[in-house]
Amino acid sequence: MKLFWIVLFLTPCFFLCAKRNPDAEDHGRRVVAEFTAMKTPELGCSTYSVGGGFLGNMVNKLRLDLALQRELSVEEAREVYVNILVDFIDFVAKDQQIRPFLHHCPPAAKEIGCSLRFFQAKRSDHPPLGKVATMGVGTNRMLFFSTDDGNLKHPLQDLHEESLLEAIEIMRKAGKLHEYPWLNEWLVQEKWLLEQELLKKQQPPSS
Repeated sequence: MKLFWIVLFLTPCFFLCAKRNPDAEDHGRRVVAEFTAMKTPELGCSTYSVGGGFLGNMVNKLRLDLALQRELSVEEAREVYVNILVDFIDFVAKDQQIRPFLHHCPPAAKEIGCSLRFFQAKRSDHPPLGKVATMGVGTNRMLFFSTDDGNLKHPLQDLHEESLLEAIEIMRKAGKLHEYPWLNEWLVQEKWLLEQELLKKQQPPSS
């Protein structure tokens, strides 16, 4: 009878532990922390949220959520965001310890959750009025938001929207993009992944 209760107790524990690999999460959090520390002298940034998606022995998504004390236009925010993103992708791809846990190397855009919040230089708890207050990518769309009252908890105003691939091309044509040897192949992969997503949406639901 005791054996029955021991097995009954240990079985769910086994499956709970098997759902995610601690190594994947440990390495995911580590690369985010190391990248942020590396970028802090350059950007004066800090993390405002730490997390990600980890399942089994894989990293489903790495989250990079940074706060910067800058007052930027859409064009300036685009430059900061896109270069942070490609720098982070390169940083992750070069990390030998996390590479076995990645679905793609370099990681696909959908495997990086990057968002930025901007605050006034003299008031670190207040976003700039009329400028970009926060931004991120949702379903390959770069979304820029502003605030009228300086409170990010209140409804935000849509400021601008464009595709991530479009933003990268704008940066490249302007000569402001941080270029990497893998970038052209990565862009081809991103376009293919988007096409696959569109095909899935067009398929009729299974009965």
